[in-house]
Amino acid sequence: MDLDLPDAPAPSRAQPFTIRCGWSGPHGSQMRRQDLDNSSNALQRCSGKVSGKGGAPELLDMKPITLASKVKALGIV
Repeated sequence: MDLDLPDAPAPSRAQPFTIRCGWSGPHGSQMRRQDLDNSSNALQRCSGKVSGKGGAPELLDMKPITLASKVKALGIV
């Protein structure tokens, strides 16, 4: 199969670009505080259940290992 393509200049090297995000939600310590509050509240509501049906990860819509990592990182006892 033959394709008739127009003459075009060779592509130049890729130029660096910047991604800008317009999201203006909570940042830094506010987000950490929100994670801490959400995780703590879910654990309290589930009597500390960290896996299985009716556990905190189910309420938070995350995997148990993810919640365990958050608990460790946030220092929840």
